[in-house]
Amino acid sequence: MERREFLKNSIGCSLLLALPLGCQQTGTLYDWRSLAQWTTGMKPDLIKQLGDYAGTMQAPGQWREELPVLPNVRWLDEGATSADEPEALMQTLSSESRRQFASSHSVIVDGWVLSRLEAALCALAESRPA
Repeated sequence: MERREFLKNSIGCSLLLALPLGCQQTGTLYDWRSLAQWTTGMKPDLIKQLGDYAGTMQAPGQWREELPVLPNVRWLDEGATSADEPEALMQTLSSESRRQFASSHSVIVDGWVLSRLEAALCALAESRPA
């Protein structure tokens, strides 16, 4: 198991109970920081560093426009809602990130190669108040 995959799985499992913030008609609301941590498998301080750097590359609104259309996911200003269970949402985000890597839809952020999804989530996490 690769280090990055191990980190994703470890953090993802620990976040399963902590992610839901509330409910709306379309499902559970997940905030940007949790989505970024869940998708990248990185610690919050690294997400902050990469998010701050990605924010200098382009405006948060531009990152928001790059978020992919995903089944059962609705992107909102404060994060995303999903009718899926947390495990299914994590799998959807992980699959999209892998798909973006495979199609060279990636970006270098402060020396890290991230999928556009990962970079967008980090930038959006740091553009919102804690």
